[in-house]
Amino acid sequence: MDGCRICGSAAADSVPLWDGRQYCRRCVGGVSPALLAAALSGAPLEETIERNAVRAGRYFWAVGRYVVGFSAIFGIPMSVAVIAGQMPLTAMLVFLAIFGGGPLLLLSIVVPLAAWARRRQLPRTVSIHDGMVRIARPQGSVTVPLAKCRWSAGALANDEWSIYTGTKPAVLLQLPDEQVACGFSADSRERWLSFFALADVPHTRASGCLAWLAWCIAGLTGGTLVGAIAGSIVWLITGNQLWMFGLGVMGAIEGAIACLLYGTCATTEHPEAARKRLKPLYLGLAFAVLALKFRMGGGLVGATLLITINGALGVLLGYLCQRRIRLATSNEPGRRDVSHPASV
Repeated sequence: MDGCRICGSAAADSVPLWDGRQYCRRCVGGVSPALLAAALSGAPLEETIERNAVRAGRYFWAVGRYVVGFSAIFGIPMSVAVIAGQMPLTAMLVFLAIFGGGPLLLLSIVVPLAAWARRRQLPRTVSIHDGMVRIARPQGSVTVPLAKCRWSAGALANDEWSIYTGTKPAVLLQLPDEQVACGFSADSRERWLSFFALADVPHTRASGCLAWLAWCIAGLTGGTLVGAIAGSIVWLITGNQLWMFGLGVMGAIEGAIACLLYGTCATTEHPEAARKRLKPLYLGLAFAVLALKFRMGGGLVGATLLITINGALGVLLGYLCQRRIRLATSNEPGRRDVSHPASV
């Protein structure tokens, strides 16, 4: 009989866990008595989201509050500008209607249809057996080796099902191509966390809301400052004062995007998925299109210059994100101390 993977003892009372390896009862019970009881009972390690758990209103609230917050971030300084006579009231109202009311109206139409479509993809069961992670849906199943997965605690919005269902899972299992939440109850959460600790599944420390807010504020502040300075320089060259406003707004948007992507790219999802999503070429094209939207005249030469510079900034951001992901992956710690499973 194989010895315990943790202490190496060849005790006859060893028990197999869901990674397909043997552990002695002392090591398993020392981490979690509930995990030992589940292993001895032969209970599967799985989590299921049922079809009737999806609610359109929960998704609307989860997403809509961020739309309102985004509108407030720009609406407050715009209100100050209106009071100071630096901006017409109609311009502020049009901006809020487009970027605030527009998305909310779109959500009210799309979300009920999306919720109906999501119900057709349930129930979804996440299970681990013999070292393999299996995601089963009515449309089929996906199986991934546990060795290729990571887990984090707290980044629950990355599993869209937790937004539709309103559940508060404590564990996010990161697969190479998707992320799934599990641990919907205290008992289930303890089993998942204790098992991950024993099986040495790599742990990614997820960014909390305060970290996201800090990155966003830093990006908005720095981007607005850089954009306003660049716009002022262009204003002096061209005599068009709209450049300062246009580049200031574009800088704020791009600064927030850049800081959020760079600050969270190594923590919010599996490294393989992050590398695919944050390719320098993709970000370069996205920034080039954004520059085209904020072009304030200047003719063909001015537009080409603005798009080229902004696209180059997007490419640079993609390179920096890829580098951050590589460094985070190469610096992952070795086997965790399993005497105390991670807490959430």
